[in-house]
Amino acid sequence: MIKNRAKKMRSPITSSAAAASSSSGSAAPTALMILTLLGIAASSVRTAPGKPAEIILRDSERAALRSRLLDGLDETVSALRADPTPYSDASSDPVWTVVDKGTSHGDTLILTDISSALNINSLAARYLREDAVRTQYTSFSAPGIIADHLDSKGPYLSPEDASDVIPEKDENRFFTVWGLWNPAIGDLSSLSALIRARSGGRADAEELAISLIAASQAPRGERTKRTAAVLGNDPYDLSALLTTRGTINVHFANAELISAILDFKYGGKSLPEKTRARNDLLFARIVKEVSPTDLESLIEREEGQDEVLSLLGTTTWFWEIRLNAAPETMAGQNGTPSKGGSLTVILARLPAMNENGTAVFRVISRRFEGAAL
Repeated sequence: MIKNRAKKMRSPITSSAAAASSSSGSAAPTALMILTLLGIAASSVRTAPGKPAEIILRDSERAALRSRLLDGLDETVSALRADPTPYSDASSDPVWTVVDKGTSHGDTLILTDISSALNINSLAARYLREDAVRTQYTSFSAPGIIADHLDSKGPYLSPEDASDVIPEKDENRFFTVWGLWNPAIGDLSSLSALIRARSGGRADAEELAISLIAASQAPRGERTKRTAAVLGNDPYDLSALLTTRGTINVHFANAELISAILDFKYGGKSLPEKTRARNDLLFARIVKEVSPTDLESLIEREEGQDEVLSLLGTTTWFWEIRLNAAPETMAGQNGTPSKGGSLTVILARLPAMNENGTAVFRVISRRFEGAAL
């Protein structure tokens, strides 16, 4: 039995009220259900009349440290936006310079792709029952356990639920609950549930989901246009949750996961030259940034097998950003050592682009940790 572990995040599907920041500085993640606007500002410190001087000083130090960490977040997001190839996220991108050097304040940064895995909330259950998954996966029973869990409890797993069925070492590596919905590889029940939650119980959610899936199965060049036609004026902002691009970034995905996906059957049969495709792809991502066009040429397909490009792509849709206060910033203004702190943020990449061709990002959650915060 897989041991349950500490719950780090709340359910991605939640109400806007539940998404409000708590007094500790944490915000419930919403996995794109309730998207919080980017640009979180540090809260001003208010002190009551007669408050002891040492408490006023401590509050001031806390606000200053939070402000530093939020500055680092702004620098990180700015570097992500500066990517000259916004549809290909790779280790050569400008943001990794910030990761290597740290922020301008000297704080360290850890950046992790948390969406380049099989999204158990949006993926059709058949992928979890593929022999290729069972063969490559380190715990042979886990994919079946997840599929059975979805069958018995519905089409949605929260991060808390996921931690009960996914081994910790494989969370966000082989399976994830973070990511956009691609209807071409999606599950009808989960997409319907998403639409109902987003629209406040829309009665024709299943019919809309069926139409979106049909649009996603059009020729590749027509999918975006047909999807937009189905959504119309998009009153529930569903376009912020859906993509016609690959959901798993080949630059950061686990090699065993890529092998499993290339072993899947598409159009009822295996990909031609799947072993060569695997070797060429794993080599290509080492020596260069793989573009969407490169990816299409690396994976040979027959008619009806484009579905593999709905799984494998070149874009990271969710990042986890962790900023750790540098030791020299953790001494209080009175010279006494501080216990330090950190800021952890879940950042979502939206499908649409800005008018200037840069990527659009939104903060999904933020959490300050440490005695100093």
